[in-house]
Amino acid sequence: MRYRKRVTPRRLLALLCLAAATLSAAEPGARRLKKDVGYLASDKLKGRGLGTPELEQAADYIAQRMWHLGLQPGTSAGYFQKVPAEASVLKKTDLTFEAGSTKLTLAGESVRALAARPVTLSGAGIIKVDRQSARQLKPDDVKGKVLIATAFLGRGIPSTAALTIVASPSDAGMFAKMPSVLDAKGTTAPRYRHGFATLQAEGTRSPTGMLLTGDEAFSKWVAALPVGPVADAKVTGSVEAQDREFNLRNVIGILPGSDPQLRDTCILVSAHYDHLGEASSGTDRILNGANDDASGVATMLAVARLLTTSKEKPKRSIVFAAWTGEEVGGLGSRFYRQFPVCAIEKTLAMINLEQTGRYDGEGGSGKNRALVTGWGYSDVGKILTEAAQPLGVEIYAGPDEFFGRSDNLFLAQAGVPAHTVASSLEFPDYHKPTDSAEKLDYDHMALLSKAVTAGVAAIANSATEPKWSETVPGAAPYRKARPAR
Repeated sequence: MRYRKRVTPRRLLALLCLAAATLSAAEPGARRLKKDVGYLASDKLKGRGLGTPELEQAADYIAQRMWHLGLQPGTSAGYFQKVPAEASVLKKTDLTFEAGSTKLTLAGESVRALAARPVTLSGAGIIKVDRQSARQLKPDDVKGKVLIATAFLGRGIPSTAALTIVASPSDAGMFAKMPSVLDAKGTTAPRYRHGFATLQAEGTRSPTGMLLTGDEAFSKWVAALPVGPVADAKVTGSVEAQDREFNLRNVIGILPGSDPQLRDTCILVSAHYDHLGEASSGTDRILNGANDDASGVATMLAVARLLTTSKEKPKRSIVFAAWTGEEVGGLGSRFYRQFPVCAIEKTLAMINLEQTGRYDGEGGSGKNRALVTGWGYSDVGKILTEAAQPLGVEIYAGPDEFFGRSDNLFLAQAGVPAHTVASSLEFPDYHKPTDSAEKLDYDHMALLSKAVTAGVAAIANSATEPKWSETVPGAAPYRKARPAR
């Protein structure tokens, strides 16, 4: 008879723990990523809306994580960089649209503001646009006109337009309320408030007013129109808005470089931690923002963990920044551009992390792959691709149109080779309550974190610095903006 070792309760517990550890170790670091996303995208934080207490709780959590990771505070005031802002709050809308025999009115609760701006109209012309035609608009084409659309247009509307209105019933039902501390109704579009005219003049992502409506009759009318100027059409009425002031916070930590000759230069690794708060209606009103962009913040913290625990510390300094206000025009990254903790001319590259947990959106192509916006604009894309290959991660060129749609844009405009890394963009649950933590692939995120870390280390330890392309036309304005050292 074969001897069998008795399995005691203690030994059984040890075996179960070993089995659990083995099962969860498919990709080291996945558990920590899941924990970070789980907190930031929890219902407790109510969608991390701009100016809310929950957004401040998210900032406190990120600062605490940076402290635990051993990052040095990024400012003399600690991990927080205050971002003063001003909000235009929608007070009243009363607009009448006339086109032939059609006469429609937009007023009251059917209208919300994506960017509240006061405007008075008296027979203004109307142009219907979509995303493609909007990119082709010239200032003179839209001067004093009202633009109408059936979907969000992103950046790029000329500031000469009098007003933009998005008629989308499905989006109107989901649209987030902004902080009640500013106004119990309506929404806000923060812009800079600071003692420098350059900041005042920059405005936000949409320098003109932008409204959203779910009005059924108006939405049907807009949907039926062809793209282009609406014949014999005019708009009369007004939009009233009122300013409010408040403060936001970037969260910044630094891993000092190990080389005395190179440590005064840096690489910026970032992600935004704000989202859209709570929807104005619906059973599930919390816009959790798990993939957009709790995933990016968690990935950034994972990169910080890998670098701080590495035996070989990077020669150049690494600045980790969690941005505020990305969803309303990149307020945090714009402010940092003016008040960097590492001088712009000494910031060699920026790797911004967006939507790293899912690969089922635009530009995505599967597990263990990631895209870089503006891949060929500078050396950074190639460096990331080559660094990721030994890890079994393919980093490839994403759609260039997304280069200008995240926080990397504002550092690029200052001349820093700055790009966004993402697993995909505008995934099916984008800006919806269904963007929840359980839908993310944490093993994929953990492997991507290693790939990004390898790329950051390659830049940090190289004797040469990334450069903007001399041949790619899209890189020209950013190359010209690069300050001399």
